[in-house]
Amino acid sequence: MKYGDFHGNTNSEISALSIYSQNGMVLGGLVAERVGKNMIDVETIYGDYLHEAAAAVAEGREFECRSYSPLLGTNVEIIMVPFKFGTSQ
Repeated sequence: MKYGDFHGNTNSEISALSIYSQNGMVLGGLVAERVGKNMIDVETIYGDYLHEAAAAVAEGREFECRSYSPLLGTNVEIIMVPFKFGTSQ
């Protein structure tokens, strides 16, 4: 599945963005206090899909789900796409 297949539009608005390292560390996101911590310990947006999302990050694969975000107070569509910096593996 490629980015955009889940919602049918590759030009959707991004309301929030988080960046994780392959070991699950939060590198950047909406809540600055989470930076430097492991996504398993601090992320709430994934709801019941947290462990599946963390596995996708660790494996460097795409992941998509719908969940409720307590922080945003609304249902969200989540799309995770891996990317590399420089020559990193």
